[in-house]
Amino acid sequence: MELYCSVEQADEYFAVHLRSDEWDELPEYKKEAALNAATQRIDAQRYQGVKATVDQDQAFPRCVKGICDEGIPLKVKHACAEEALYLAVDAAQDRAMARGVTQARAGDASETYADWAVRAAKDNRLSSQAKMLLSQYLAGTGAII
Repeated sequence: MELYCSVEQADEYFAVHLRSDEWDELPEYKKEAALNAATQRIDAQRYQGVKATVDQDQAFPRCVKGICDEGIPLKVKHACAEEALYLAVDAAQDRAMARGVTQARAGDASETYADWAVRAAKDNRLSSQAKMLLSQYLAGTGAII
């Protein structure tokens, strides 16, 4: 599988963003793993149009209404970088805050989850930043610009 965004491209992207320190602190192997996971999550979404070529393994590039991407669109690369940072830094914290814990106990470490949280955990939901960057491509979210 080819990554939508390389470590070098993500480094360049975050160099001019507020969260560059968080990205820079990650070791190279963790950046690579996070970008791999982000690429997989992006591929798991439903998109408008069709893959640019019949034998293409990944979701991008795409053709929508007769207009085909030439290579991986910049917004997809940026979404991959954002999703990677989310997975590497924020995901565990977000899961702890929003996973629907209805009961927790410190002794013997027990938690009970709300039904909606269990269903959401099975989804391949993207971080809000990645979803915003991909919004023009996602099925049912608007037209390709």
